[in-house]
Amino acid sequence: MDLKGLELTWLGHAAVRLRTADGTTIYVDPWLTGNPSCPAQEQHPGRADAVYLTHGHGDHFGDTLDLALRLGPRSSA
Repeated sequence: MDLKGLELTWLGHAAVRLRTADGTTIYVDPWLTGNPSCPAQEQHPGRADAVYLTHGHGDHFGDTLDLALRLGPRSSA
């Protein structure tokens, strides 16, 4: 399947990282730290251009505040 440079990485449970061809990095439901399925090298990202949540349960909300405060994404919802 040709995704036109889009990279989709499953980070465990509902957490995913999308990286576009231009390098934009987007997290959805970023429960990273404490998530037994999230690879160690993915638990403390250095970039987030946008962070999105599907709903406010802890296993989805996870690291949203950390990413928003530490990395200052342009879009958080």
